[in-house]
Amino acid sequence: MGGQRSTARDARRPAVFSVRTYLVGCVVAALVILLIAEAIVAVHSLSNARHKAAQRADYATTVATAAIKTALDQGKTAISGVARTLSIDAILAAPDKCSLSFSSLGPFTSGHLDVVAPDGRVPCSSLSGHGAPSGASQAGAPWLTTTPSGPSMSGLFTDGLTGRTSVALVAAVGGVGTAGFVVLVLPVDALASDIAAAYGGPEHFDFAVTAGDRVISTSQKAMPVIGSHAGWIESSTDLAVPGWQLVSGRRTAAALAPTRSLLISETVVAAVAFLVAFVLLAVANRRIAVPLRKLALAAGRLGREVTPQPVEVGGPAELRQVAERMNAMIAARVSFEDKLSHDALHDPLTGLPNQALLLDRLATACETAAEANTRAALLVIGIDRFELVNTSLGYRVGDHALIALASRLEGALRPRQTLARLGGGEFAVSLPDAGDRDTALAEAAAVSRIVAQVVDAAGASLTLTASIGVAVAERGWSAEELLRNATTAMHSAKERGGARCQFFEPSLRVRANTRLRLENELSRALERGEFYLEYQPIVSLPSRRITGAEALLRWQNSVHGIVPPSTFVPIAEEIGLINQLGRFALEKACEQAMAWYELGYPMRISVNVSAHQLLTGNFAEQVTDVLAHTQLAPDLLCLELTESTLMEDVLRISTALHALKGHGVSISIDDFGTGYSSLAYLQRFPVDELKIDRSFVGGLDNAADRNLVAAVVALAHALELHVVAEGVEKEEHALQLVRMGCRAAQGYLFARPQSASRVTAQLPRHHIDLDEAVSRSNAG
Repeated sequence: MGGQRSTARDARRPAVFSVRTYLVGCVVAALVILLIAEAIVAVHSLSNARHKAAQRADYATTVATAAIKTALDQGKTAISGVARTLSIDAILAAPDKCSLSFSSLGPFTSGHLDVVAPDGRVPCSSLSGHGAPSGASQAGAPWLTTTPSGPSMSGLFTDGLTGRTSVALVAAVGGVGTAGFVVLVLPVDALASDIAAAYGGPEHFDFAVTAGDRVISTSQKAMPVIGSHAGWIESSTDLAVPGWQLVSGRRTAAALAPTRSLLISETVVAAVAFLVAFVLLAVANRRIAVPLRKLALAAGRLGREVTPQPVEVGGPAELRQVAERMNAMIAARVSFEDKLSHDALHDPLTGLPNQALLLDRLATACETAAEANTRAALLVIGIDRFELVNTSLGYRVGDHALIALASRLEGALRPRQTLARLGGGEFAVSLPDAGDRDTALAEAAAVSRIVAQVVDAAGASLTLTASIGVAVAERGWSAEELLRNATTAMHSAKERGGARCQFFEPSLRVRANTRLRLENELSRALERGEFYLEYQPIVSLPSRRITGAEALLRWQNSVHGIVPPSTFVPIAEEIGLINQLGRFALEKACEQAMAWYELGYPMRISVNVSAHQLLTGNFAEQVTDVLAHTQLAPDLLCLELTESTLMEDVLRISTALHALKGHGVSISIDDFGTGYSSLAYLQRFPVDELKIDRSFVGGLDNAADRNLVAAVVALAHALELHVVAEGVEKEEHALQLVRMGCRAAQGYLFARPQSASRVTAQLPRHHIDLDEAVSRSNAG
């Protein structure tokens, strides 16, 4: 009996299905239903879209046809009015007093209004404004042989004035024997394109105009124009012109594309929605209500509490694993938030406080100093030319140098002082109780000595210097103002050559503001056309005749007036505008040199180039592009670089110069003798010319400078280099240079920098052929 009851209970129990089988069955059923529904919707939607496209094609054709009819009616009305007011006799007698005009006529965007004599001559046309166009004739036009009683439309003909296939609205004018015509000529070769542009609408219909089997005009060459074609939805109607028909069409694929895209999107969204719904239902059916509630409450606390407590739940093993993982997530979150808090206030490379933490501590220091009747100070430290370390030795060496320097500076801190990294090669040291200027400057000098010690960075020994800005907080200064003023002082120290300490003065802020205004003006000066070139002639010393010219960039600003290159060039380099300015100067100089060449004066033009331009990877290609555009021979272009430019990045600049030399361009070292390059580089770099700096030429009265100039000339001749003396202002200096063997010079003695037109005016009297000048120089 017991066995029978057990069997009965088992029989009453429902069949047990696995959750995976249940979910798979539900998903499959849902997908089948979805596919059937989507198929029905797709067929209906595509059919509806095709029908709507056909309706829109009919509408586009109707609108365009009505527009053409309206335009022709307006044209007939217009020429009727003109015919009633014109006197053909008066026009033939004085064609220059006739004036006609034509404006766009609906789909006909171009055309002209003519008065035509019976023999086809056109004494007056809107194409020529006043008077008869030269040689204008409509001879051979089919409408010349008829005398219409009223405005009528001609057939297709070739317009004698424009040569385009056209139709004409013709009206007779004048009396017996002097009859003529007023003709509105409308070209039809672009009619369909104009209709498509005006009436194609958002559906982008194309149009064709046909006359029988002939296609007069079409906006799309691939558009079929006869009957219905596979791949196109078309509509056609007759036009007001006898025998003409207008066909509008759109590709079927384009018309149905939005509907197909929408169907695909709807299918994807529906499928995802079904899957998500069935997964959620399967999870909800499991017996996890109480443990899941505990987990939900714990998750809620996780979002609200700063330090959430660990979660403990019972139930199935899976839920216990969820609780354990939630506890691990809580621990990871606490650790991550601690790290985020630290990272938000510290530099990731050195671990030092960053600007945000520095400002917070500065604010506290300023408040404390005010209460103690003393003053806080701040040092902003900028490592001089640190970007050169990164570009020359690599960022790995630069990072190691910063880490080592930060560790060294941090070790020298006193209590309550804060060392922070502001970014790049810039640090800051807060002095909460500096008190006065002398104490702050003494601290800055100590920091400068620490920075000057040799730094071992990834195997490279570096000797660095620092520009240090010093600011002592005045009453009422905020932390941001203290930092801004110390930074201003640091930039001033850099501008003065670096490796120095600069105390903040209010005048520095004025200079900084002026510089900022110059930056803003400079960024828009090129597009305003404020830059131009002046040219200083280079002369042959023996003959005193012009052999070339140096192009000098000038800036005439509406606010600041003439801004010298020594002011705007460094700013342009800092804000990344120097490459655009250099390209502008190079193009204008080459264009002017080519203009002189075409006048019969083949002079070499010299253009100054900065290190930023040379270190641009495609500078050689820019030069060749400019030469190709201006058609200037490469041997008529000389690029001038200073010695300091050559030292920016010796390997990359040497590569760039050899590339330029390979294209036939000359290379000159400007201001030779004022830099710090080794003479060995004269053989390493492909140099053609040395320009002796004006400071040595101006000192030729001094024996030391005279001997130095003579040595440079001798060195140039020994290396087979051309030599030019700059800044020659006295006749006796010119004679001394000739005796030394220098054959070329420039300076105020011969000519100041001036416009190209003034140089051109001097050339007939003072020009010497470039080849002749070079041969004379080499002979000397």
